[in-house]
Amino acid sequence: MPLRVTIRTTNVITNTMKRIALMMLGCLYGASACSKSDHASPAEVLQTRAPVVANATAAFEFEGKVACEMCVKVVNEELAKLPGISTIDVQKGKADFTVKYDSTLVKPDQMLALLKQKEPVRIKP
Repeated sequence: MPLRVTIRTTNVITNTMKRIALMMLGCLYGASACSKSDHASPAEVLQTRAPVVANATAAFEFEGKVACEMCVKVVNEELAKLPGISTIDVQKGKADFTVKYDSTLVKPDQMLALLKQKEPVRIKP
């Protein structure tokens, strides 16, 4: 009789260990699936798109301050989402930046509207 209890307990422990092992494998798989290539930088996004013929340049100026590290990151990430953007030249510590773009695909007003929605970026109209 005690043997059955031991066997049942062993089966419960074995099944529990199998579940834990499967959960751990799932977590490891999930972690490995989220590689660096899944999170491309804005520069990498622009490079992987079809080449954009930049026929225009827009100049923007930060409102009342120079660009902080967060502003640079937000500007790069948001503008890289728009079609037709060729180059984004924004640098930390500078009060202004330029964007080269294809005027048939995107307009400066669209860029400005997108950036005005994002914190902490403040762009002069």
